[in-house]
Amino acid sequence: MLVPFPYTDLKGSKNRPAMVLHDNDRDETLIFISSVFHSITKFDVLIPPNVENNLKMPSILKLSKIATLKKDLIKGNIGFFNISLLHNINKGLIEVFDLT
Repeated sequence: MLVPFPYTDLKGSKNRPAMVLHDNDRDETLIFISSVFHSITKFDVLIPPNVENNLKMPSILKLSKIATLKKDLIKGNIGFFNISLLHNINKGLIEVFDLT
């Protein structure tokens, strides 16, 4: 998805790619994707660009940066992740939320 993802200080937003974590009739819960690697944590998942995800450069999925936005803010779908990457994301979410 391409969405206006809010800054953590809520003083603005920037159109960014994001992964849908959950959706319902009105909202979508999204995980932030960034191409900036200066603050990588153990909860980030590397995403290489490919024809499936349509990312333009290597990126990271910031599992600790999650936001819920109204569906009408979504700018469009840009791609999808393969099963192997989704498996790594699921493992990371279990660790981030200490679900073990």
